[in-house]
Amino acid sequence: MPSLRRYLPLAASTLLAALILGTTAARAYTIETPVTEGCHERITAAALARAGWPDGALPPAPTAGQKVLVDNLPFHLPTARDAWTVAMLAGVRDNDLHGAAATDLPEHVEVDLAPASQPEHCLRTSDQDFAAGDVQAAQACHDSILEQVALALGDAEAVDLDATEPVQLALKYQRALVPLPRYAYRLGRALHALQDSFTHIYRSPDMRRIWSVFNYVDPALAPDYNPARDGRAHISAFDRCTDEDAPGQARVAAATQASADLLAALADGSGGRQGRLARADAVLQGYLQVAPGCSIGNDWCGALESYATSPTRSEGCAAAPGVLSAGTLLAGLGLLRQRQRRGGHRGRP
Repeated sequence: MPSLRRYLPLAASTLLAALILGTTAARAYTIETPVTEGCHERITAAALARAGWPDGALPPAPTAGQKVLVDNLPFHLPTARDAWTVAMLAGVRDNDLHGAAATDLPEHVEVDLAPASQPEHCLRTSDQDFAAGDVQAAQACHDSILEQVALALGDAEAVDLDATEPVQLALKYQRALVPLPRYAYRLGRALHALQDSFTHIYRSPDMRRIWSVFNYVDPALAPDYNPARDGRAHISAFDRCTDEDAPGQARVAAATQASADLLAALADGSGGRQGRLARADAVLQGYLQVAPGCSIGNDWCGALESYATSPTRSEGCAAAPGVLSAGTLLAGLGLLRQRQRRGGHRGRP
């Protein structure tokens, strides 16, 4: 008889899919799926409306082929249907998807827990510990954003808004390699990370300084997870964008303003490519500086009291009593896969 072990990943994936697709209260994801709201898309569209495109450019009318692409997108466009806007929204989604469909759950586990994926969500890696880990994680997030900005600009002095690059997209019924405007797509990737810095971080009341960067990987996989060393566990509730509470509204407003600030810095053509990069860096420095002195010993400068959350566990989507959260199942599937490959997870000394 075949070992049941070989079927465990499939069983876990099936159970998780049933939970996510059948839970109407699951709203903690930040891109649009059949059951979750499009927070990143909404924030990006609002920021773009404030800042506009480089040098006051207006997007061209979509071609027939671009209209076909729009009709096959697995999400709704909150604003215009032109190629530039489509590419920016595809980019802001791709930090989460990496070319996969929202329902391709095993693929998401592999990517979400990878060390290289943490900076593009402004999260700690497993080796970013204590107060120094906050600084390292914030710098890695900054560098990840600036890397995408540089790719968006290309090598020329002027921004070429029509230059394209091939991007793997999961459409309604298939995956396809689609040529997307490079500037808009890469800037969407940058904006996702910047926006996540307001949901994956405890911040000062004015939203300008970082108090503590959250940790997604260690609470999910490390048997010796310690918030004093590893940082606050990721809070899925922070990823919502329609909560009526004041802290939630403040995070959305700040993420929108920061996104608009970055777009405006790049829209100004003064100083050519280097001028745009310098202004983008200044925007990031203004939002990604760590305020020293915040730790679990002082409730991260009072953040626990402000947000009324537990420091020692990741808090996933709402679910019926007795039902595992989506985050818990994702973590379990990821742990299973790592153990299959390595023969078991080892904690740090």
